[in-house]
Amino acid sequence: MNNSLKLKILFFLLLFPLASADILYNISIENKNAVIDAEYDLFSEFDVSSWNVSLIVPENSEIISVKDSKTEITGFSLEGEKLELKTHTGKPRKEEKIFLKFKVPEIVEESNELKSLILSLAGFNGVKTKVSANIPDLLSASSSFGFSEKLSEDSLNLEGFGPVNFKAFFGNGKKFENFELFGLNYDLSKADELFYVIESVTGRRKPFERFPVIIAPDSEYIAEVNEFSAGNYQFGGLISLRESVFKNNDSDLYFLEGENAVSTLLHEAAHGFNEKVLRWNNFKKAWFDEGTATLIEFIADRKEKAKHPQVFGIEEKFIEGNYEITINSKGTKNDLFDYYEKNENFMEAWDPFTENGENEREFGYAFSELLFRKYLKEKGIEKLREAYSSISEINEEAESQQQANEFLLNALQTDLAPCRFKEKTDLSSCTSEVNKFTPIVNRFITESNIEIIIEPEAIKQEPAEETGTDAEAIEEKEVSENIKDSVPETIEEIKEPEIIAEPIKEAEEENFLIKILNSILNFFFSFFG
Repeated sequence: MNNSLKLKILFFLLLFPLASADILYNISIENKNAVIDAEYDLFSEFDVSSWNVSLIVPENSEIISVKDSKTEITGFSLEGEKLELKTHTGKPRKEEKIFLKFKVPEIVEESNELKSLILSLAGFNGVKTKVSANIPDLLSASSSFGFSEKLSEDSLNLEGFGPVNFKAFFGNGKKFENFELFGLNYDLSKADELFYVIESVTGRRKPFERFPVIIAPDSEYIAEVNEFSAGNYQFGGLISLRESVFKNNDSDLYFLEGENAVSTLLHEAAHGFNEKVLRWNNFKKAWFDEGTATLIEFIADRKEKAKHPQVFGIEEKFIEGNYEITINSKGTKNDLFDYYEKNENFMEAWDPFTENGENEREFGYAFSELLFRKYLKEKGIEKLREAYSSISEINEEAESQQQANEFLLNALQTDLAPCRFKEKTDLSSCTSEVNKFTPIVNRFITESNIEIIIEPEAIKQEPAEETGTDAEAIEEKEVSENIKDSVPETIEEIKEPEIIAEPIKEAEEENFLIKILNSILNFFFSFFG
C-alpha cells in the first residue's frame, strides 16, 4: 500500500471510529471460583475481513475457550490481564461476535459463613455493558456509578456504559426483617423495630432486602479493625459490629459513653442508604455521610431512652445502680469557637481515617452531628427528605471536592458552618438549643419494592468506594472494617480493551478505500477552502 493511501487512511481513522463493541457478561459461582461467559458484539464503520482484538480480563484468569461467529480461536495470547486474538478472515462484514469463557479462580472469600465477591470487568467508554450474575443466597451488592442495579434472591443484574466494578455478599445466616446475621448469635429484633427511623429521615427505601451483619468477639474485631470502634459499614452492604456493643444492654457498664447495639447498627445501615445516593461522589463526603448516620443514631438513642452525648455542650452525670456514669460531651464549645476563629476549613474534606490525629477525628464527628441536628431543628425532616431526593437525582460525577460539596450544600440549602457566630456567647446559646432539641420522627411510608434503578450514563467509571463508621482509621481487611464512617476500598482501575478492524484485502481495498477517502477529503478540503 502506497504512502499516500496510508496517510488518507490515517486521516479517515481520526475522523471515524473503526469499531466498537457491546459487552454481555454472564457469571456463575462454582465453589470459590467465578466462571464468566462474555459476549462481545463488534461493529465496524465499513466492511472488513477480520478484527484484531485486545481484551482485558481479571487478574489470574484462566481461559477456557474463545470463539467468533464461525470458528474456535486457538491462536490467542494471554499476558497478565491482556488477551490478544484475531477473528477468522473471511467475507467482508461490518459485524462480528466473540464468545469468551474464562474462570477467575479463588476469588470468592468467606468469613463466618458469609461469602463475598469483588470483580472488575472491562468495558468501552460510551458503549453498553450488561452483567448478569447468578449468585445463590445473594444478600447485597454495590457497583460503579452510572450502572443500574437489580437484585433478587439469587441474581444480580447490572447495566451501564464502560467498565464496571462491583462487590456482592451472599450466604445463608439467621434472618431478621432487615438483617441477616452471621458470626455470634444476638437478637437484632429491636433494630428491626426502629429501622423505620432511617427510612423516615432519608425518605428512601432500603437498598437491600436484608443487610448482612457479622458480630465478632472483641479480640477478633480489634485485630481486624481497631480497638476504639464500635461498628463498620463496608462497600457492598456488610455491617460489622464488636460483641461488647451488645453486652452493654445487659450490664451496668457503658462502652464508648453509651453507644448501644440498636443505634450503632442503625448508624451503620444508614451508610448503606447513603452509599446509593452518593455514588456520583468520589471525593470526601464524611461530613454528610457521618452527619446523617449520627443523626439517625441520636434519634434511635432517644427512642430507646439510651444515653447520648451532647455535641459541643457539657458533660452529664447519671446514677445507674451503684455506679455514677459520666457522659462527656462530643467536643467543647471552645473547640468549635476556635475552629471558626482560626478560619479552619478542614471539614470541607474531612476524612476520619487520615492521620490527622484523634482530636480532629472526634471534632469531625461532633461537627457533622451538630450540622444535621441543627438542620432538623430549623428546617424539619421533610426538608431533609427533599434534599435526599435531589441528591439521588444527580447524574454526573463530581469533578472536584469543591463541586461535590456544592452539590450537597445546594441540595440541603445550607452551609458548612453550624452555630457560627462572632461572639462565643451566641455560639454557646446555639449549641445549647440544639442539644435540648429532640426531633419527633414518625414512621414514613416508602415503596416496598427494593429494586434500585439508576439510569445508566455514558460516563467514565472510577473504582467504587467503601464506607466505614465513627472514630476510626482502618486497614483494608475483609471480616469487618470500622466504626461509623466511610472507608475507601481500592479496586484496581480497569483498562479499556482495543478493537482494530482489519482491511479486507490490500489489492481490492485500495480502489474501494481511495474512492471513499477521496470523496470525503474532497468534501472537507472544498468546505474548508
